[in-house]
Amino acid sequence: SGFSASQLKAAGATVKMLLEAGFRVKQLKSIGCTANEFKQCDCTAEELRDAGFTANELRQVGYDAVQLRNGGFLARQLRDVGFLPADLKMAGLTALELEDVGFSAKELKEGGFTTEDMMSAAFTAQELRLAGCTVEELKPAGMTLKELKDGGFSISELKAANFPAWKMKEVGL
Repeated sequence: SGFSASQLKAAGATVKMLLEAGFRVKQLKSIGCTANEFKQCDCTAEELRDAGFTANELRQVGYDAVQLRNGGFLARQLRDVGFLPADLKMAGLTALELEDVGFSAKELKEGGFTTEDMMSAAFTAQELRLAGCTVEELKPAGMTLKELKDGGFSISELKAANFPAWKMKEVGL
């Protein structure tokens, strides 16, 4: 029978040569080939994940959030290896997905998510106010006067947003 991947590697075969010879990523990982070597051979994050590499190992050798997400890594795994909301937004994750893994409204706002995005993630008026959203942003996005009042916005902020006096009286202002 032929030579093993280990024997070929010891004889100077590169990871690229071994892959071209038909050895699988998982086999080559087991003989010590690194994530960086596989990245140089244009292996996908999915191939490396399937071979047992972690999101952290792949991030360290330069895979980005888009590649890792396309490779099947979850939002929580991407957050845990240090990707920020802006990176994860570019990777196609929604505000709701990011809220589910523990990002705050403030972090999402800083990451470029819109007020509408954050409202769809079910953040409360108070959370959005604390994140720096204004009545002027929240009112057109569909937040009600009662929600805004309950969220801690002041009478003057609400009045400045042109809510009618009768409506303000109706919610106890």
